[in-house]
Amino acid sequence: MFGEYNLLNALGCYAMARERKWNLKNAIDAISTFEGVKRRQEVLGTPNDITIIEDFAHHPTAVKVTVEAIQKKYPNKKVISVFEPRSATSRRKMFEKDYVDAFSGSHEVVLSEPFNQTNIVEAERLSSDRIVEALSVKGVKSKKFSDVDAIVTHLKSGAKPGDIILIMSNGAFGGIYQKLLNVL
Repeated sequence: MFGEYNLLNALGCYAMARERKWNLKNAIDAISTFEGVKRRQEVLGTPNDITIIEDFAHHPTAVKVTVEAIQKKYPNKKVISVFEPRSATSRRKMFEKDYVDAFSGSHEVVLSEPFNQTNIVEAERLSSDRIVEALSVKGVKSKKFSDVDAIVTHLKSGAKPGDIILIMSNGAFGGIYQKLLNVL
């Protein structure tokens, strides 16, 4: 596990153990052997030396710290941030500017259309197009795709050995994980 927020989580666990007067050696042992959980910075594979990482990040704050952590972990590699707005809040306009900020430090951003917005009033819907436009103004290479197969095709042709593909979604994202592993 890496990234400042994981360090803070470990520190919080230690502080709780200390506050509750639990056995600190046991707490330290537990923290030092913790291997993480599925869908949090989970390396799915490295086909053709392209590392595919899955993360459950969907809130702008989680997206930002996840992107930062991955870029710090792989400082000399290009990180392609792939995001599916799928959660109830991520599909809404209320966090649109926050997503622009969250992705502003990215090497490259690939966005999908938000997942099923039919039950959201049109004026309240997040727009991947507006995020891409705002990122482009900031000089961040970004692109929006309407379906997973188009994203996979784009990544297959654009990702190079040594690159990192960071996929963030709180859902199945149209099977993108296995599709990428298969084509790369």
